[in-house]
Amino acid sequence: MRILIYGAGALGRGFLAPLAQNGGHHFTLCDCNKSLVTALGDVGCYWLVQVIGDGSYLRRIRPNAVLLRGQENPDDYDYIYTAVGNEAVHSLPLERGNVVICENNRECAQEWWKRNHGVGFGVPDVIASGTAPAKILEVDPLAVASEPGELWAEHGPLGTVVPDLDVAWYRKLYLHNIPHAALAFLGQAASHVTIDQSAYIFNAPLSALMTQLVKAGVAVGYFEADDAAAYAKRELARFSHTTLCDPITRVAREPSRKLGRLIEGRVLLRRINEESPFLEEAIEVCEASCSGNGT
Repeated sequence: MRILIYGAGALGRGFLAPLAQNGGHHFTLCDCNKSLVTALGDVGCYWLVQVIGDGSYLRRIRPNAVLLRGQENPDDYDYIYTAVGNEAVHSLPLERGNVVICENNRECAQEWWKRNHGVGFGVPDVIASGTAPAKILEVDPLAVASEPGELWAEHGPLGTVVPDLDVAWYRKLYLHNIPHAALAFLGQAASHVTIDQSAYIFNAPLSALMTQLVKAGVAVGYFEADDAAAYAKRELARFSHTTLCDPITRVAREPSRKLGRLIEGRVLLRRINEESPFLEEAIEVCEASCSGNGT
């Protein structure tokens, strides 16, 4: 199939492009960053540091084309995948064709579906970094690091098609997105550079928050106890993985949106009459970041 991927950052370049290459698809990366598009187009490929467990290996990812936003014709593709962030996705030409929206916002996909019934939602269960270890960047400044991850989607040729995404979405939201955001803002306040640094420093309160979120999610019926506990344990290992070197500046962008996410965690815990000091401190820091950005 011919696949167009909007966004050549951490998720697009590090996760969706390798998925497309794995499937033998013809795939194009499309981004609004002119210097990135030019650099990718000049070399025609980039290194991916594929992280599996405690190890990693290098893969060459070779897009069939790299286009600057506006140069693409969506009608030329069988499927479109988005990895551009919640704000930018609203400006994409998604009125026609088969589309999978891989942003962390289910409502966004539902809004697009009203205009195009070919739009579906995708839940990327992955940690992908927009950068790579320093020694790899010396060889290839375009290199990125990522897990293989999993994509759960309502339809499409990439990942696993799951008609009911409730469990995958709630698990990702409460046991990945919310703790991830909390680490980012508290790490930013502590002048940390990457998520793994914050995960190491805040290991005890982070683990306590994860235990509370699992308990609350099970209590309200969002997920099963054993599955959620195993997922939470895996998340703690992912957050602390040094090779993934996920930049805090990337995770802490769009603080007003992340604040809403953190508050969702607070609301869930209050449903079982609990509170997390770690989460409350993250909310306070995020609120200050919103005020500082004028948002």
